[in-house]
Amino acid sequence: MGVGYFDTWASHATALMCLGVSQPHRWFDLIQRFQVTVFMSSPVFFRQFKQLHFSLAHDLSSLKCATSAGEKLSISTRESWTNRYRVPIYEALGMTELSTGISFGPAVSYKEGSIGFIQSGRQIKMVSLDDSAVDAVENEIGRLAISRHELGFMLGCVNPEDNAKMEFCGDWYLTQDMLSKDSRGYIYYHGQYDSLLNIDAHRTSPVEIEGRCMEIDAVRDVACGAVSDGDRKQLALFVVADAETDQIALQAKIYSHLNRLLVDFKVPKKFFFQSKIPRNSNGKVDRLRLGE
Repeated sequence: MGVGYFDTWASHATALMCLGVSQPHRWFDLIQRFQVTVFMSSPVFFRQFKQLHFSLAHDLSSLKCATSAGEKLSISTRESWTNRYRVPIYEALGMTELSTGISFGPAVSYKEGSIGFIQSGRQIKMVSLDDSAVDAVENEIGRLAISRHELGFMLGCVNPEDNAKMEFCGDWYLTQDMLSKDSRGYIYYHGQYDSLLNIDAHRTSPVEIEGRCMEIDAVRDVACGAVSDGDRKQLALFVVADAETDQIALQAKIYSHLNRLLVDFKVPKKFFFQSKIPRNSNGKVDRLRLGE
C-alpha cells in the first residue's frame, strides 16, 4: 500500500493496481494499454517473466524502469529482464511497516549482492542482534530499526493482537529484517531474524545460501531449511529445477558451487527436488511448509 499508493500520490503520479489473480500476461496488457512508466513487483513475478515468450509481442516502450522488492532478486533473472526489455530493475527492501526506505535508483551505482542505500532523510538504522540498544557497527549483521517518528512508518496494525506483538527499544521499532552496511554505505540483506537456522550452534541465514544457489542457471527456485536427522538438525536445500535437468548432476554442481563459496557449516547436506517452493501472499518462503 505504501509504495503502491501513497508514495506514488506524493509524487503526483497515478497508481495502477491489478486486482484478483496476478497473471504475468495481465501485467503486460496493462503496461501496454496505460503506457505505464514504472513497474513494481516481487522477484516471484520477475522469475515468471523470465520464462515467458509471448511477452515479446507486447509494446513495453513506455517503461522507464522496474522495481523489485521482497526477497533477493537473482542475477540471472535481473540480467534476463534487462537484456530483453532494455529497462533496469532497481532493487529495494520491501516491508509492511515502512514504505520503501532502502533501495537502488538512477543515482546509486549497482553493487552485486546489495539492496541499495538508505534513502536520504530516512530515520532507520541497524542495531546489534545481541543488544538492541547498541547500533550495529560496519559490516556487522544487525536488525533493522525504524524510528517511531519516521514519516513513512505505519501508525499501527488493524488487529490489536498484532499491535501487542510490535517490539520497540525506546523510540525504535525492531523489525525482523537483518541487514548489514559496508564502508561505502551499501546495505545487504541477510533474511529474517525469526528465520535464522540454528545448526550445530551456528546461527545461519538461509538467504545467503539461497542467493548462491540461484547463480546456477538450471535452478528455477530454491529454499533453505532445517530437517531432523535423528537427534540433530541438518541444513537442507529444497530445489525447483528445469524439467529436463539431471537431478543427480545438478545436486553435485550445487554442492560444489556452495562448498567453494561458503564455510562448511553453511553448505547443505540434504537435497530435495520439488515442483514448487511454498510461499506466503507476499512471495516470501514459507519455511514451515518446506517439504510438503
